[in-house]
Amino acid sequence: MKVMKIKTEDEYTIILQQLLELNSAMPFENGKAEHAAAIIRLFLQKAEMNISIFCNSLDRRVYGERSVQDAAKKCIQRGVSLRIICQKRPDKDIESFYEKLLAGASDVSSLQIGEGKLESFKENFSVADSKMYRYEPDRSRCKAVACLNDPEAAKILQNSFEDIRNSLDPSRHDLPSFV
Repeated sequence: MKVMKIKTEDEYTIILQQLLELNSAMPFENGKAEHAAAIIRLFLQKAEMNISIFCNSLDRRVYGERSVQDAAKKCIQRGVSLRIICQKRPDKDIESFYEKLLAGASDVSSLQIGEGKLESFKENFSVADSKMYRYEPDRSRCKAVACLNDPEAAKILQNSFEDIRNSLDPSRHDLPSFV
């Protein structure tokens, strides 16, 4: 798979907007914390239906950014379902922000902490509207790829998210799936 390499932060933001406008299926690098924040912010701003996030612990450099938190508030206000699964507890202030935000959201929106149950997973990923994704296969290496229009890859990640969610709480199989 050919991946677009992006050098500067300004170039990154410009290219994100261009890829979105072109409805491009070209994957691109998304390995820095600033890049992760930019793509998550874009998902939160542009998603129309749902966003699923699976991560280690809501990294402060991404989810603690004011612009990401503002975008999350607006996302919920638009009625977009936001589901987050963390492998371990985030910092208290970040966890508190997302818990309060999601408490007032739709029944489908949620924050789940899988403490002690998800150690085998080494990746972070997020999916928006069943076509946009960010995938980091090994979070210890901070090297990720993202795409703004790849329904096939997004579906695979969304299925993984649903499997993880169901493994955490099998009694919640009645919740709607985004697949």
